[in-house]
Amino acid sequence: MATVSDDFTRADATSLGANWNTYGGQKYQIVGNQATLYAAGGSYNGVSWTANSFTGNQFAQCTIVQLPTNDYAPGPCIRSDTDGVGNGYAASVRSDGLIRLMRNTSTVKNSAAGAFSAGSVLRIEDQGSGAIRVYVDGALVTSGGFSTQYTDGSPLTGGRIGMFGYAFFDGASNWIVDNWSGGDLAGGASAPLAQAQYFARLRSG
Repeated sequence: MATVSDDFTRADATSLGANWNTYGGQKYQIVGNQATLYAAGGSYNGVSWTANSFTGNQFAQCTIVQLPTNDYAPGPCIRSDTDGVGNGYAASVRSDGLIRLMRNTSTVKNSAAGAFSAGSVLRIEDQGSGAIRVYVDGALVTSGGFSTQYTDGSPLTGGRIGMFGYAFFDGASNWIVDNWSGGDLAGGASAPLAQAQYFARLRSG
């Protein structure tokens, strides 16, 4: 099993670095040891970790520090192609707390209203055969469309993980992400208590 992580703790820069590939010329940068989107234009803001690929079941997670006022801040993405936005599953969030599970850019599969707040950890898993689960701070999301977890009849098999958001950046309300990680997922569902303890350590630094 392989796992990778990025806490973005490094000098300010106009990209996330060599391990990341950004979709469609959209701009991500390091500011104050966090990742942020900073350039206007475009609706599919994806970024993929390209230093490794993952062939088994996958997970990705990150802390959403600040949400934009418009559309959906990037959240974790799995089963992606190399640009982090094409064939893949992503969990994205909005400033009013709405979570959306998407397949292939903007195809919405599940939604949960008011289930997320800034500063929480958002996680997405593929537990095999396209069985997708979403967690907030270690707790499985079961409200709204997530009352029955999404199972894909034609599951995607991309080997990349990263982040994806569906948002037109308005130049005024950045999204900010920290403590991203992901990789191969051990068999079966995650243990919420163990996850919550791990997330708490991440958030406390």
